[in-house]
Amino acid sequence: MKVSLFYPPEDGLPLEGGGRSFMFVPPLGLAYIAGSIEQEVDKVDIYDLRDGGTNSVDLKVIVNRSDVIGVSIASFSFYNASLLISMIKDMDPDIPIIIGGPHCSLYPTRTLLETRADICIVGEGDFVIKDVIKKLDDKDFLKKLQGVIIKDGEKLSDINKPIIIKNLDKLPVPAYHLLRSRYGKFFDLEFFSSKCTGVETSRGCPFRCRFCSREIAGMNVYRAKSAERVIRELDYVTDLGYRSIVIIDDNFLIGKTRAEKILRSIIDRKMGLEIFLQGVRIDSVDDSICKLMKKAGVVAIAFGIESGSQKVLDFYRKGIDLEQIRRVVKLCAENDIYTIGNFIMGAPVETRKDIENTIRFAKSLPLDFSLFFILEYTAGSDLWKAAVSEGKIDEDEYRVYADSSRGLTKFSLEELKHYQKKAYISFYADPRYMLRELRSAIKRNRTHLAKYVYVLFKHILR
Repeated sequence: MKVSLFYPPEDGLPLEGGGRSFMFVPPLGLAYIAGSIEQEVDKVDIYDLRDGGTNSVDLKVIVNRSDVIGVSIASFSFYNASLLISMIKDMDPDIPIIIGGPHCSLYPTRTLLETRADICIVGEGDFVIKDVIKKLDDKDFLKKLQGVIIKDGEKLSDINKPIIIKNLDKLPVPAYHLLRSRYGKFFDLEFFSSKCTGVETSRGCPFRCRFCSREIAGMNVYRAKSAERVIRELDYVTDLGYRSIVIIDDNFLIGKTRAEKILRSIIDRKMGLEIFLQGVRIDSVDDSICKLMKKAGVVAIAFGIESGSQKVLDFYRKGIDLEQIRRVVKLCAENDIYTIGNFIMGAPVETRKDIENTIRFAKSLPLDFSLFFILEYTAGSDLWKAAVSEGKIDEDEYRVYADSSRGLTKFSLEELKHYQKKAYISFYADPRYMLRELRSAIKRNRTHLAKYVYVLFKHILR
């Protein structure tokens, strides 16, 4: 049996013959699936279509040599995923197509009905995929599997409770060797100085920020791999030639004892890694852990700062204050760790003064990069649930931007876009920022990162 797994580009980018999209980390979910079934099938391949898309000729070749197709669907790639599935079914109506991913956990029955897929896996499919692959033709068996829905003629089977994997040490090692694209790129520029991949050391987040949809399918349940398992995985990826690692956890520092053990092992083993922590809470960083991270090779950390207004932070239930943010960002700068601050505009309680304060606050911090987002009401989040109950959002709308015309914020969407652009220009065009970053890049011997500021600024001005 030959299995082909696809990761579509985000909606808005062409599926056929498109350019490269955001290629910072690989599709680890598919790598786990491939690692789980690799010993059960003759061949498995992963196609990351963010890397140039596809075309009907190449896709036809892949479909002709495949027995089963798998497609990962995120809410931001649903339409491209649907198009891809239709293209495949037009080429071979009988080929089984299995779908999974975050969107399938949000809208399992709807996703299966609205695409031409045959089987939907809800929740974590790392283990159940093996049973699905083994018994593809046994519908009665498939209907009994946890987290699996199948099409049976015009009907869908009932949903059994999705699987939440408690012991992550039992997970297969992701099939890193099947990832062919080059990662660690943003706007086609290399962030790292060496070959990059992503590593997951934990799943879930126990915090309850109002805008987050992690509650869906148990994604709010925090579980972590042991330090020993993480080090074995890092050994494996370094053997494959990777030296730049993006740790994709929602918060790597939950369970600080485990995190410290991982960092100390990296130091003791002289692994020589450069590490980007994609998710860290402000209140989990102190002086000792910051120094340890620096020594272990952490070069960059992304923080969810969200706002420069304490009122807005409290509304979002962030559980942090402005002084904590100042202290931690300054601490990272003193330890030569790049910091990325993520900000959100458009909270229902937010005023013009709050937005202006956020822009000023971002500029006052020694951040290396700032990203300003317009608030999205995403399906499953507490904000989305409240808006649905108030009749402001339809239950079928899974991503809705804050907009005063719908009673979701005090600002029109156009006003928020104006503030977003103003924030970017104000932050990146500040001469003090430019001088600070130039000095920092020279000091850290990472002058290639200065290109990011230029490219990002050009992108903003379009």
